[in-house]
Amino acid sequence: MQTTNRIRTDIGTLPGIGNTVRLLAAQVIIVGIVVGSLLAMQSRTTSAASDPPAATEDSAPPGAYQRWLWLKCVDEEVEEGDSFRLEVRRKGGISSHLSPTMRVKWYTDAGTADESDYHALDGNTQASNSYQSRVGKMGRTLYTREDNLKEPDETYTVRIENAGNEDNSDSCTVSIIDDDTGSSA
Repeated sequence: MQTTNRIRTDIGTLPGIGNTVRLLAAQVIIVGIVVGSLLAMQSRTTSAASDPPAATEDSAPPGAYQRWLWLKCVDEEVEEGDSFRLEVRRKGGISSHLSPTMRVKWYTDAGTADESDYHALDGNTQASNSYQSRVGKMGRTLYTREDNLKEPDETYTVRIENAGNEDNSDSCTVSIIDDDTGSSA
């Protein structure tokens, strides 16, 4: 106790040293508060952005979990003239990828339906925004065309490719249900 008082007294008698020590101590405390706050914010952000509930091995279609991106076929049947939505999902959370942004190219491939039955896509690129990147999924609305021809139900394929890796692709076959009662095509 006596030594502590003696050191304090000795430092106080040196010109300018006492103020310098107090200033350094205040700076150390401020830096500690700032670093602690940043670590707390990072912890909250990391836990909120961890693996998205939709991008798990259990919810991926068979064989898709080895790919980085996959296409979730939400509506496989759509009435003629209606729109429908498909979702691109990412395997794993943001931290498991070099770039958290998802970039895909969308394509449509004719089946029994042709481009007169739907709005065609030929490599249209879509990139996720920050929210979509964080939750690991993004969607796109696709449109079919109404006509007055009575025809059988028709199909076509919607396909995605990872814009950075064409080997990573996935597709959904969509059925267009005819709603016409007029004359046959």
